[in-house]
Amino acid sequence: MQGVHRWRRAAAARPYPVGRHGQSYDYHCPHQCGSVVRPHVRPAAESFDLTDLGTRLADKDGPRRTSTTARLEAALRYLTSDATRRHGPRSLRPHGARRLAVMEYRNNCSAASGWEPITTVAAGGYHHALVAAPDG
Repeated sequence: MQGVHRWRRAAAARPYPVGRHGQSYDYHCPHQCGSVVRPHVRPAAESFDLTDLGTRLADKDGPRRTSTTARLEAALRYLTSDATRRHGPRSLRPHGARRLAVMEYRNNCSAASGWEPITTVAAGGYHHALVAAPDG
């Protein structure tokens, strides 16, 4: 059964209600309790074929941009901990699973844990890179 979409008061007062989940609207239990419920989200790691990790960044030709190095440093934070950028402790990785991070090649973005939802993937497909820790 799906939750009931309800706009918060300020968003509902706008001529055309728009906004973000958790800020402008929530989902509520469809039964009498009416409590706020959270939608189920899948982690980015489920989107990748982990048997084919592609070409290592170290094996690519040419110099690495400073922004790429900064994104790699941010990705290391997620590889060395169970931290997530947006979703807190409810997005913890499965026990024993390989540590993953997703680098985002967009302005003002760096990296995110592979165990939280992935951001929008555009048709070109050149906006994300997978950073994987070695097995074990």
